[in-house]
Amino acid sequence: MSQASSLTELRRHIDELAAAIDTQNAPQVLQDLVSQHKQAQNRLNLFVDPMARLPLEIQSIIFLHVPTRIAPYQLRSTPNPNPDSSPMIFLSVCRLWRDIALSTPELWNKIQLNAKLPRPPSYLKLCNMWLNRARSLPLSLSLTGSLDLQQSVLDFVWEYIDQLENLTLFFNVLGLSDYTSRDTLNRLFRLDQGIQLPSLKCLSFQINDDINFSTLGQWLGVLAAAPLLSTLDLANVYFDSEIGDEIPSASLVVGSLNTLSLGWPYTYEVAGDYGSTARILLYLTLPALKSLKISAFNITHDEFFAFLSRSSPPLESLEMNVYSWNLSIVSQFARLVSTLRTLELVAMDLRIAEDARRFLPFFDVLGTSDLLPHLRQFIMTTDNPWTVDYEMLQRVLTLRATACPTRLECFELYLPAAYDYTPNPPPTEIERALRRLVQEGLKIHIGSVNRDRIFLSFDKSF
Repeated sequence: MSQASSLTELRRHIDELAAAIDTQNAPQVLQDLVSQHKQAQNRLNLFVDPMARLPLEIQSIIFLHVPTRIAPYQLRSTPNPNPDSSPMIFLSVCRLWRDIALSTPELWNKIQLNAKLPRPPSYLKLCNMWLNRARSLPLSLSLTGSLDLQQSVLDFVWEYIDQLENLTLFFNVLGLSDYTSRDTLNRLFRLDQGIQLPSLKCLSFQINDDINFSTLGQWLGVLAAAPLLSTLDLANVYFDSEIGDEIPSASLVVGSLNTLSLGWPYTYEVAGDYGSTARILLYLTLPALKSLKISAFNITHDEFFAFLSRSSPPLESLEMNVYSWNLSIVSQFARLVSTLRTLELVAMDLRIAEDARRFLPFFDVLGTSDLLPHLRQFIMTTDNPWTVDYEMLQRVLTLRATACPTRLECFELYLPAAYDYTPNPPPTEIERALRRLVQEGLKIHIGSVNRDRIFLSFDKSF
């Protein structure tokens, strides 16, 4: 019998069973007919649904690659308990899809909990059911809302603290006092109880729309409580110098931390007595650090260099605000970060005229082949007009692209976006030399800070 004939016969059998069910009154016979109908329907699904013919492992992989939807044409990597989004939507398609979803714990080990409004017990019960389906897998939790968190939400977080591997916190502090901000940190991480964060590897703490004050001691306490922490991202967080901290007498060694982001370099320097998160470097030793992003900070270059000397990290990527360092200081800096592959410098303080001149000592250092020998990507950003010295630029890029042990692969310079400002064009012979470098594999781009105006951009098509 052909597959088409078998399919026709199976559908006819299902219709006969459905008709018999409609006319049957005996309970035992009715139960048997319903069972036969389900079995026949499952066999039909195997014919018409290619998904049903795949091994369970392949079906699970397909489900894992279905994006989470929050609105038309918008995707999000962390799902929330929404019946119209995956994986929740899988539960209501058919019995097969429900079984696949419930037998794939990787679908349920990530969740976004929205705490902007008071959460009813039913919402947290659904979140508990969600994470329980992840079984023993490491968990990722994204928590959004106000710093003034409900105790029930905090209790929910701590119910899974032993499995929690990734924690993203995105808060809005408008209308709240600094005390609320500091108090929430103590309540969230239970710092006063000395409780550990045994599985935490990635922590992102971001504040929207405002500057948030916490204390240095609080964040040192978090680092001490998370022995496996490898990534720490702090944004719009500042230390209040008026609040006393219990600062350790010895430097805290965090041997697992390899990625550290302290603020946003693309902001203007903070004035007054604000203490940015850079102060934490005075009390840390990070021997495994590979990536560091550091905004405007109120520590001296000697203190920053002391951190680098103490840690001797295998630093590969550094993004930082540029300060008034002379050639001697920059040379010392380059020797301390000799493993760098990517260096991004930002100078965006409108109160300082010609702030882009802060870049010049770095060009002098890059003009020698023995400093920063592994550099592959060099990026500079300024919000002040700057007269570009193309002759110096061409000389440095030529050296870096030809004479260094590791060739420079990318140079990017971002200048003001104001439409009444256009940088000086390169001389014809310099432009030819830059194009030759591009043909040899170097990417060169000069454009506006917000990347909507390109003044000069070369790639291999030239």
